Amino acid sequence: MDPYKEHTQRLADITLESNFALWNALLTLNGIIVSVFSAVAIFEEKIKPLAFLIVAGSIISSALIILNIQTTRDLFRRMGSLSLEQLGRLSEEEKKRQLESSAKKHNASNLRERVSYVILTLQALMILALIYWKK
Repeated sequence: MDPYKEHTQRLADITLESNFALWNALLTLNGIIVSVFSAVAIFEEKIKPLAFLIVAGSIISSALIILNIQTTRDLFRRMGSLSLEQLGRLSEEEKKRQLESSAKKHNASNLRERVSYVILTLQALMILALIYWKK
């Protein structure tokens, strides 16, 4: 393999590992939030509605990240199932369709990630409000 291809492959591997590390961190954070605020909601009747919103946000955010992981897994599963020979036999139209499909999935993955960030930011603000106004 030539040095350029090796470097490109290394960058692709690092990117994939970084995505999984980020998504793992987001899932872990959401798990902590769900655990803590589920317990808080049980013991503090007054803050139950806000705790419910925080927990629901974590569940939705986790689902979005899990969809990203599943999409990535499916992409690599699909890539692994096609041999180079099969790829070479694809028509230009099929190649174009696969490229468009990959681009749509990539954009959807980025959108889910951004929505997850927004949800986590809103949760953080609700948690801070809860702490600030707690008597």
